[in-house]
Amino acid sequence: MVEKMAENEVLLQSNEKELVDFLAKQYGIEVADDAGVRIGVLSDKKISLNREARGETERLFIIAHLFGHMVRLPDHDKYKPLFNKFKKEKILTFPNLAESEHFRESWIEYEMERWKIGKKLLETSLGVKRVEYLDEKFQIYIDTDLATTWEYLTKGEQTSNTDFNALLERRYLDGVGRYPNKLESIDLPDKIEFNKGVLAEVH
Repeated sequence: MVEKMAENEVLLQSNEKELVDFLAKQYGIEVADDAGVRIGVLSDKKISLNREARGETERLFIIAHLFGHMVRLPDHDKYKPLFNKFKKEKILTFPNLAESEHFRESWIEYEMERWKIGKKLLETSLGVKRVEYLDEKFQIYIDTDLATTWEYLTKGEQTSNTDFNALLERRYLDGVGRYPNKLESIDLPDKIEFNKGVLAEVH
């Protein structure tokens, strides 16, 4: 199974250009290398990536995720409590465990919407069959990203790129066969209304 995942990864390693070209043609979004960012940053109509921070396949995931943050769904306003708290607190604090868990569940719901939009982007630009091969790996990456980002949001402890990549490799091995259900995707919008300033950053 691990060997199969490695074979499947090769199928996507050369497809970053396809993804980047699709974003430029369909939405006018630029994807550029920037060694000055830690991992990836979304600003206006541009996604900036540190090419050395993650592997080739993981960069596809990051582009997909950041694109997801560009899309506003009709019920976007239900997440206002999340955004308000993020604006007020650099490190999130909660009066009790129940409040922490409630906020975390809402945050994960919001983030998973971004990831599902990102998956549809990959399917649309690269083809459903090719993306299907990496569904399990995609889900393992998402869970790893959510876990380390929550640590950063609540403790201010940022996982180094070296440590994250090592953790991810372990999880790739341990997670084989643990994701029997395919991740759902959310349809892409015909157009995107862009906002000024930094909208999202991968931590």
